[in-house]
Amino acid sequence: MLQGALLFLNKIFNPRLIKYVILLLHAQVVLSINIYPVKENGKWGGIDDHGQVCIPIIYERINYAFGSIVPVKSRSKWGVVNSSNKIIIPFEYEFIYLLDSNHIVVYQKNVYSVLNMNKDVLLVSSKLPRLSKGYLFFSDGDKWGCADLYGGIVIDAMYDELGGVNEGYIKFNNGDKWGFLDTLGHIQISAKFTDVGDFFGGLSKAEFYDGWGYINKKGHFVISPQYLDASDFSEGYTAVNIKRDVNPIEDSTGFYSGDEFGSINTVVIDSWVFIDASGKKRIKQSFEAVNAFNDGFSIVKNQGKWGVINLKGDIIIPFDFEYLSQFENGKITGVKNKEVYLLNSKGEILKKYNYSYCSGFFHGFAQIMNDNVFNITKKDTELGYIDYEGEYVWEPRK
Repeated sequence: MLQGALLFLNKIFNPRLIKYVILLLHAQVVLSINIYPVKENGKWGGIDDHGQVCIPIIYERINYAFGSIVPVKSRSKWGVVNSSNKIIIPFEYEFIYLLDSNHIVVYQKNVYSVLNMNKDVLLVSSKLPRLSKGYLFFSDGDKWGCADLYGGIVIDAMYDELGGVNEGYIKFNNGDKWGFLDTLGHIQISAKFTDVGDFFGGLSKAEFYDGWGYINKKGHFVISPQYLDASDFSEGYTAVNIKRDVNPIEDSTGFYSGDEFGSINTVVIDSWVFIDASGKKRIKQSFEAVNAFNDGFSIVKNQGKWGVINLKGDIIIPFDFEYLSQFENGKITGVKNKEVYLLNSKGEILKKYNYSYCSGFFHGFAQIMNDNVFNITKKDTELGYIDYEGEYVWEPRK
């Protein structure tokens, strides 16, 4: 059937065009492959979406992948290979990481360079470059600028700091004040704020003197700067800090603990509440710490433990966890009493593992570890992966 279809297409279309389309479709299939770092006997490699080894476990280290390419380290130098372990970038750099599947950052002799897949140098940067919604951010000494995906300069390196792109606006800092540019580098909101966030739903948090509020894209406050702290909007809600208590810590004898110079140890307890774009409080409870709503759920903290609420403020997962990730496909991982849990969006416990650390799900896999992610390179750190059903796709191993 496929051969007949190709013969039919060959009669009505240019054969070269058909060949190009087939190659393009093949490329899309290749790019759909995800590569996940794994380790065994102290060496690193990668597995695909089926848990099969696609990058041989022979390398000193592996970084995170985009599409079908991944940075790996061999003989103390970094290079890039694809999912067939073919060398894309030779092993000659001090460090490599990927901005996306088409932009590779290489570090050599105190300079960062952004390369494309043809190994052309698009731009160089004194500090670690960033990618945000189709724009490359780079530094020249202590000043930051912005370029397009081909390395063409859009904003000259003249700012002390530049944020990412959100809703067509880029936050900038010159001196001690913040404002906003558009993606052509034109100032849209002058630098008059102590600090700012990013625009979501047409609003950005902004600090004016000692209070946080929310501004529109003209730079006018629509929610006055009255809060101790603030977060960005997500799914129509944002969280603001309305109270901060600093309490002394008692030791086991009932006395306040401190140091030899008489300073008393304290603990800071914040009170965060959720409001809408009009400034109206939407959820009755207050929390010690919060995360933005994602797919109708927020990870929040109460009395030193993490739980999950929905947009109505209903408790979906009780405040029992030292750590909770974010939901993906209705599943979430967490850590409680040095054990890893897998739960669903109803708060039901699906699986439990005798490991003390985990990540959230990413493209269907979550990491399970016996040590935290910052110590993942230690020889005795075990690393494995589970799928949405809680089944191992890669048994934890050293």
